[in-house]
Amino acid sequence: MGCSLSSNEHTSCAAIGGQKPKLREEPLDARLGRIPISGRYHGDTRKIEQDYIVTQQVLSSSCNGEVRIATSRSQHGQNFVVKSIPRRSRSNLSFLSKDSDMDQLSEVENHLCMDHPHITRLLDVYETKENFHLVMEYMEGGDLHEFVIDNGRFSEQEARKAIHQMLLALDYIHRQGVVHRDVKLENFLRDSKGSLQLTDFGFSRSCGASGKEEWTDGCGSVGYIAPEVVKCIRGKKSGYSTQCDMWSVGVIGFILLSGVMPFTGDEAARMSKISRGRYNMKPELWSSVSPDGINFIQALLTVCPSKRLTAHTALKHPWFSPIQGEAAASFVVKRDDVSGTDDTTVGSGSDHTPTDVVFEDREHSDDSREWL
Repeated sequence: MGCSLSSNEHTSCAAIGGQKPKLREEPLDARLGRIPISGRYHGDTRKIEQDYIVTQQVLSSSCNGEVRIATSRSQHGQNFVVKSIPRRSRSNLSFLSKDSDMDQLSEVENHLCMDHPHITRLLDVYETKENFHLVMEYMEGGDLHEFVIDNGRFSEQEARKAIHQMLLALDYIHRQGVVHRDVKLENFLRDSKGSLQLTDFGFSRSCGASGKEEWTDGCGSVGYIAPEVVKCIRGKKSGYSTQCDMWSVGVIGFILLSGVMPFTGDEAARMSKISRGRYNMKPELWSSVSPDGINFIQALLTVCPSKRLTAHTALKHPWFSPIQGEAAASFVVKRDDVSGTDDTTVGSGSDHTPTDVVFEDREHSDDSREWL
């Protein structure tokens, strides 16, 4: 039996309002060097059809574009994926120009900067009047959302290794001054060995080298968005930065360990619960989870961003002591190691059975005081 995740839990929200994002002052080639860019960014001087055979099979589709399978003309038999991002303007945009539209080029710009074992690699970029075509690695294992739906909740050991890989990726991009803004199960892909890689930088933005630049446009995926993003959606004077990604990791951890979403109901109900940090850890779902595991999730689902764990501090949490600081290169799920998939039976045989407690971050909720 799969997990209790409804199909609308992973629907992305369009930007609702707020300030116009500004393109970084320094050109991309100044940060990476012109050779790495010219080698992978082909502009409109070369067509994708010259290097790849793009099939009509659509793997996924969203407001950030369609993803299709492609094969390389030079590397026979090797599959890739091509994400085609529609251009809102047909004007002649130069990729390295300060006049480029950040809304359309942020994914290309930020993803080209990334070089990490737990981030999908952007191999080639092609530009036409209608689209940007992004060529990336093909991940045979699919996305983590599909895997959880098909296989159910993780054992604590599996969840620890998976979240450790997520944190390694997020710590890396946050150190690069980039906030992802759409961290969710669907945006972690599995390779053939089960190792995770972060993908889809369509909503990503630069926070500057200090990571303190804030954004006020409401975007992300319903169910995963942080309280500070909810405030922006509601039109309140606020802002958010890299810490919004960490709240989303807390949501993912909650799902992996319990098999259910922490915030349920219609959109308004979920946003109300998120803004107050209100969620329920039912004993029949959490009694088998260690105190360190429960504490880790609570430390991420903290309404106040400054009190929430950062990616760097999260990696040092006692829950990860069994990993001993190693990168957890891969994990292979053995379904017989999981003591059930029905969210009402797993963990029922544990020696410690907590009471049915509804957690609410009253100190930092919208209902009590401002926390930004």
